[in-house]
Amino acid sequence: IAKEKKVFIKAVISPKTKDEEIQKMTEIVKKVGRDIPIVLQPVDSVFEGERPATEILDDFRSKLKKTMDRVEIVPQIHKMLDIR
Repeated sequence: IAKEKKVFIKAVISPKTKDEEIQKMTEIVKKVGRDIPIVLQPVDSVFEGERPATEILDDFRSKLKKTMDRVEIVPQIHKMLDIR
């Protein structure tokens, strides 16, 4: 289906997201096509008591960019706009 339709993958990232989970996602998506966009979205803008969200997201994006063509980081806009 993904080859016939325009799709993207959205991964919601938390402080508990593991490298292995990102690696597995990449392996699955890459089988369909390395040109499928991947969007990383933090569960929150700040991960309390953990590494900063930006650091975690940048780390995952760097790893994904080695094998995928398009990796973006998108915040949760609805929270910024106070839309529930």
